[in-house]
Amino acid sequence: MPQKAEDTIEKLFTESAEGYRPDHVIGIQYVNSLNDIDSLNNKILTLHKHQKSQVLMVYRELDRKNQVERIKAFEGNSEGWTETRNAVALLDPSYYWYMCFEEEWEG
Repeated sequence: MPQKAEDTIEKLFTESAEGYRPDHVIGIQYVNSLNDIDSLNNKILTLHKHQKSQVLMVYRELDRKNQVERIKAFEGNSEGWTETRNAVALLDPSYYWYMCFEEEWEG
């Protein structure tokens, strides 16, 4: 797992100098491989046991073979992940980005 991804997650779950802990945490993380997600999510759940926030984590990975970005989103709380969604983002022929859920993609 890349160190930068771990550092970013640490920052999301660190109490501020003023003692503030957010009720809601949203993170968008680029990953080299979707295989990194399990270990990142385990780290989040470990850190999250103390913070007890609502969490939305969005992971993005470039799929060079299909020329798309794979996106996985996880929603959860201190009990664990309650919902996940998978999506695909790509450029259309006019060079506009669009995104759809993976099950709707005809790629």
